[in-house]
Amino acid sequence: MSKPQSETGWSTLTLSAVSCLCYWAALPPCNLGPLAWLAPGGWLVLVRRPSLAGKRPYCALWFTSFVFWVVLLYGVTLAHPANYLGLAVLGAYLACYCPLFVGLARVAYWRWGWPLCLVAPIVWVGLELARGHVATGFSVALLAHTQVKWIGLLQIADVFGAYGISFLIVFLAASVVSFPQFVSEPAVKPARRVVARRHLPIAVGFLFLLGTLVYGEWRLGQQLSDKAERETLRVGLVQGAVDTRFDVESDYFWQAFESYRQLNRKLAKIDQELDLVVWPESAFEGGLPELLYDSQTRIPGLSATLSAKRLKQWDAGFQEKLKLIAMEAGGGRVGQGPLLLVGTGTRDLRFRRERVFNSALLVNQQGRIVERYAKMHPVLFGEYVPFGEVFPSLYQLFPIGPGLSAGTAAVAMRVADFTLAPNICFETTVPHLLRKQVNQLAAGSAKVDVLVNLTNDGWFYGSTILDLHFNCGIFRAIENRSPLLLAANTGLSGFIDGNGRVRKQGSRRREDLLVAEVEPDPRTSYYQEVWGDWPAGICLGLTAVMAWAGAMSGIRWQAATPLARDASSQ
Repeated sequence: MSKPQSETGWSTLTLSAVSCLCYWAALPPCNLGPLAWLAPGGWLVLVRRPSLAGKRPYCALWFTSFVFWVVLLYGVTLAHPANYLGLAVLGAYLACYCPLFVGLARVAYWRWGWPLCLVAPIVWVGLELARGHVATGFSVALLAHTQVKWIGLLQIADVFGAYGISFLIVFLAASVVSFPQFVSEPAVKPARRVVARRHLPIAVGFLFLLGTLVYGEWRLGQQLSDKAERETLRVGLVQGAVDTRFDVESDYFWQAFESYRQLNRKLAKIDQELDLVVWPESAFEGGLPELLYDSQTRIPGLSATLSAKRLKQWDAGFQEKLKLIAMEAGGGRVGQGPLLLVGTGTRDLRFRRERVFNSALLVNQQGRIVERYAKMHPVLFGEYVPFGEVFPSLYQLFPIGPGLSAGTAAVAMRVADFTLAPNICFETTVPHLLRKQVNQLAAGSAKVDVLVNLTNDGWFYGSTILDLHFNCGIFRAIENRSPLLLAANTGLSGFIDGNGRVRKQGSRRREDLLVAEVEPDPRTSYYQEVWGDWPAGICLGLTAVMAWAGAMSGIRWQAATPLARDASSQ
């Protein structure tokens, strides 16, 4: 007697492990992008099975996914042993999306009779969007990010974002898995209508792919402007190689600042025609952050007079530092040279409880602050702890200090005739945030010409986290049709144009100086200006309905045999 389909072939654990392995190999450090088109296959085979073999198949799915995430993100542990706990928690959370994908897709496939090529991409994209929002969001290593080398394919991101490419990959994979040549099925009565129906998903999938590539070639071939009429912004990107550590000596931050100061002077000698010099996140601080205060500010334990004196001394030291670096950026010429965009901490003492911001300061040639942007999206457990403002003692459990306050608005910075929109650290991994910032500035008559990211990736000691972060920037450039500059401590600094092409890229964990000639991109992005994440939001809505239907029908997260397709249709 032949075994039921659920008991033949590869096990749940094996199929999921193969999918995870293909997915991992398609991402850095291997960068074997074509394997991403095979990665969903194992999970899709499990969706098609009438039942899942094993006592705890969904636990097997979770376990393989947990291993995938822990291996992929191991770089977060390198700065401090306590981060192993953070990685375990993060991996455990992210691993839940794999069994959710299989379980929810099975609801629509078996109970509703929906075709796999429709169910799978809807659920996948819906869960990717959810992952980008839940617990402040984590849109790193999306399936679309495996295709960063295929520039023609990426252009559709200005219509549907990265989610559109993920949808296409899963649609094609599901079409192939549904094809009877690749998946054994009970014999069916041959009929032209049945054969045509089975070939249709693959045909449609390849038409989608062809249309995407045609659109991409059209976008890549567009002439932005007459070459003689183009205006360019000449920007110097300063990349130091200072690994970030906890429990450092008191002079650690000042030494880090001095290393950047030397690079700043070196850049001034190399190129005297720069419009702007960009330092990474926090590189300018040097143990002396910016201080904001007023006449009512008091330092605890000091008299009003002594408190005012100490505050003025602190502020004077910071202002002198600004003037010094501005002068050195101009090659020692006072009031000349480029503007500076530098990252530093800002302590705001004007409130009852001190607020700490992660800031980007635009500094003119005289060393005066022209604009200030405060990071709007702090990193969970890296820069703040939930409810930490209500219960400050929570910060004693983590080596991150008092925690950051979030900025409230995007800021437009004018350099020459260009409008720059700065963002800090992992804000480039949040597509809806950058889209919102660009739209807010455009609504205020400040159309963004260049996106600028200041980041300190010294936490990751040259690991693949640098690549994962950089790849997010490629998609942000296309989605907003705006060039993106990245100044990253320890790398990877770079210049990405509006097509997502990497024009300049710095070294890994080494000092580097990059000079970028940046041209604005006048093209319209439908993703940025029209509908944003609404298409992905529809997928998420349908996925939520599947979850509700599964819960209402008593589905259990174990290997329960669902209704057969034929039986459910009768």
